[in-house]
Amino acid sequence: MRCHYDVLGVARDISAADLRKAFFKLALKWHPDKIKERQDVEEATQIFQEIQSSYEVLSDPQERQWYDDHREQILRGDDGQDHATQEDPLDLMRYYSPSVYKGYKDDANGFYRVYCTLFEEIDALDREARGDNIAAPSFGTSTSNASSDVSVFYNYWRAYSTDRSFSWLDQYKTTDAPTREIRRLMEKDNKKLRDAGRKSFSSNVRALVDFVRKRDRRMIQYLKELEEAKELAAKEKENAAKEKRRAFQEQKASFQAQWEVDSVHSHVEAQVQAELAKLQAKQEAMILVCEICKKEFKSEKQVENHLKSKKHREQMIANGLDPSMLDELMELEISEAAAKANIDESEEVQKKSAKKESNVKVNTEEDEAKKKERDEKEKKAAERRAERKEKRKTTKKEDNNSAKKKEVALVEEFDDDFPCGSCSMVFPTLKMRMN
Repeated sequence: MRCHYDVLGVARDISAADLRKAFFKLALKWHPDKIKERQDVEEATQIFQEIQSSYEVLSDPQERQWYDDHREQILRGDDGQDHATQEDPLDLMRYYSPSVYKGYKDDANGFYRVYCTLFEEIDALDREARGDNIAAPSFGTSTSNASSDVSVFYNYWRAYSTDRSFSWLDQYKTTDAPTREIRRLMEKDNKKLRDAGRKSFSSNVRALVDFVRKRDRRMIQYLKELEEAKELAAKEKENAAKEKRRAFQEQKASFQAQWEVDSVHSHVEAQVQAELAKLQAKQEAMILVCEICKKEFKSEKQVENHLKSKKHREQMIANGLDPSMLDELMELEISEAAAKANIDESEEVQKKSAKKESNVKVNTEEDEAKKKERDEKEKKAAERRAERKEKRKTTKKEDNNSAKKKEVALVEEFDDDFPCGSCSMVFPTLKMRMN
């Protein structure tokens, strides 16, 4: 196996963009479709597969980092010699190359048979270390179900951790320790070495699983189907959302159209109603006409002015009528209007007078009611004052009687002579002293 960088003819610090350019350049040169002769086609196919495999490793940042860290071990594992050790009895590094298998078949040298055997051997070492027969999920064959068996296999092995003790990595033999303290220090150093070996081996196995998974055509097809199903579900979801939006827009447009139709109908109906109202008002309005002059007027004032005009009088004379009759008629109407106005005025005055009298009567009644209420309040207040005064007299009389009773009790308690307890003097009787 050649170094991937040597296969692509690039330096180890090349950038991703330059690496891609170098790959395309070699792919165009060695692609089998560019070769015409059969012998050259077979050689070009091998070279192209090697170029493609190297680019797959180096184009992945994580896989490239892991390859750079283990490059010497990987190249050493593919030199045709047996590099198996007690730490790595299977020489895992040589399986990081497409050269260990030929084709994706189930024969002895096929992809599925080679790696199935490898993982069975790794599991056998772990079972031997544990001391049980619980087998790990199998790698399977080219016809294994990717959604169940193959997925279970990769889920288990991508989280793999070895059960082997790696005791062969011990640096010290604890039985040779002269004291307990030194033995503890030896055990501590040996434990560090065992943990490091266990961690390194488990990491190498997990990296190998990722390497195999990336090239497993069962998983490639399965992941492709998952991606297609995901895209299909996303597309269906998007179509459902579009259909929902479309239905909403249609409903919105229908509602707006109906609203506009209703608005137009209501507006037209309002206009029709307004015109009918105007027409009805016009029909019901009083029509003032001068039959002599054949003229119409809008108000009585216009009629009055017309009757007083010179043209109307000339028209009356032309029709054989006397204009003086018009003057008498107008004076009669004026007098009747004045009389009616006087009557209305007198009625208004009477109404106002009656209203005023009723207001005065109401006010008088209200004043009398207020005065009566005020007198009752004053009477009740006088009665309460008299009661309080009588109560005070009774209380004072009772207090005086009580005091007199106390004085009589004191007189009865002492003798006629009341001696002092602290001297030889004798006081007069308490009755005399109190009198």
